[in-house]
Amino acid sequence: ASLKFADRDDLVLMFIGGGNGKAAIEAFVDKHQPKNVRLLPYQPLSELRYSLSAADVHLVAMGDPMVGVVHPCKVYGAMAVGRPILFVGPRPSHVSDILDEHGVGWHVAHGDVEGAEQAIERMLAADPEELAAMGRQAQQVVAGRFSKARLCAEFCDALEATANARGTQMVAGVAS
Repeated sequence: ASLKFADRDDLVLMFIGGGNGKAAIEAFVDKHQPKNVRLLPYQPLSELRYSLSAADVHLVAMGDPMVGVVHPCKVYGAMAVGRPILFVGPRPSHVSDILDEHGVGWHVAHGDVEGAEQAIERMLAADPEELAAMGRQAQQVVAGRFSKARLCAEFCDALEATANARGTQMVAGVAS
């Protein structure tokens, strides 16, 4: 999909870090030389806030066989800095569920080049306020539904329910 937009000066596709797909992206960029694709290495944790806030939209990818095995936590960093998400991966998945439920981005299946092109065209055509509103919604979702306090409470509730179902006493968070 990046080749369709290779000559656009108003779009930069920046890939930061590594991961399983890094070698394929590097090979693609070496072969096609799109002028608006940038590759950067992992950034130090102390600098992470700059790369997270640099993008207007964040790409989050997850392999189809990974549903129920891994979860791309980068979705929460993007949402926390108020950015919409372009998710490339399977449906259903936890990330596609977040997008469907809260309207904070777009979903494209792996291999759907036309779908990716259409999603990028929608992003480019979107009113900046529409993208900002999606970002604000993402921040609200992280601050509410996925806050540390709420998730820790839900985790403790699940532990207690499991312990109670087994007749185990919980003392200071430790089963006895």
